[in-house]
Amino acid sequence: QAVIDQEVRPYIELDEGGITLVALEELTLKIAYQGSCTTCPSSFGSTLHSIEHILRMKVHPTLSVVPIIELP
Repeated sequence: QAVIDQEVRPYIELDEGGITLVALEELTLKIAYQGSCTTCPSSFGSTLHSIEHILRMKVHPTLSVVPIIELP
């Protein structure tokens, strides 16, 4: 949570987006996007890759990040 709060969330909030940690199961972190991130194509491409890269450097080298897609 601390790495997300310090290293990820401030940048996502610059574009009026948000991120919530849903679950950590073994080495898979499930996240949910909020705000503008829910409709941005980068959320599932470069943004997701960047989040995973930061967490691998700061938390664990084989951690994977999976976005949870909530359908209306």
